[in-house]
Amino acid sequence: MNTNMYTNPIVQKNMEYLKELGYEFIDPGTGMLACQTYGPGRMAEPKEIVDYILDNFTNKKTIWQKNSSNCWPYYGANRSSKVYN
Repeated sequence: MNTNMYTNPIVQKNMEYLKELGYEFIDPGTGMLACQTYGPGRMAEPKEIVDYILDNFTNKKTIWQKNSSNCWPYYGANRSSKVYN
């Protein structure tokens, strides 16, 4: 996404509405974009995304686990990965 898209009032309004509904966002990075403009809209750094996931979703129930005991994947599943344990 580029800066013009990200800062568009309609996009911002929709994001605020989704936040009110409980959706979470990782803020975009700011820097040089593929369209050769500078500003917010680039993908967050992978480490920031992974850290956010580990900090906010590890060992928490997800919608699948809340709604059905038979659904997988969900955090807390019996998996060898440390993300799930």
